[in-house]
Amino acid sequence: MDAAIEQLIQEANHLIEQGAVECGLNRFKSLTRDYPVNSQVFLHYALSLDQLSKESEAIPNYQKALELGLSSDDERTALISLASSYRNVGNLDAALETINQALEKNKDHPAVLCFYSLILLDNGKPQRAVKMLGELLLNEVDPEKFAGFDQALSAKFKELIEE
Repeated sequence: MDAAIEQLIQEANHLIEQGAVECGLNRFKSLTRDYPVNSQVFLHYALSLDQLSKESEAIPNYQKALELGLSSDDERTALISLASSYRNVGNLDAALETINQALEKNKDHPAVLCFYSLILLDNGKPQRAVKMLGELLLNEVDPEKFAGFDQALSAKFKELIEE
């Protein structure tokens, strides 16, 4: 990212962190007008809006950042955050579609799997959500932590019915 733009993004974030929320958000709005093809500006604006529980305003900025193109790490962040924002505004179909996009590109990433499970839960698929989280836990945690129960847990999670 261009150092000058990165500095401007940091300044806008700093304003928000220091309690000058409207000033920081206005700075981001200006940045989107001044740099309409910079995906980082839109991503960081969306993330700031999201943290302020302004998900409906964050959504189009995530969409724009994704449209403009992001690194794989930033794309994952944008897709997870966009899916979460859709979930928070009650658009569960869009949330599921978006988290599926993240899952296609990041099938084993713990954050993607955790958000996917939350969206499954909201979509009436609690067993699938528990299965996903349980298998993630078994894959990520040292088997010794399960005191010999890892195989039994694995079998139980595999038995869960996928709705």
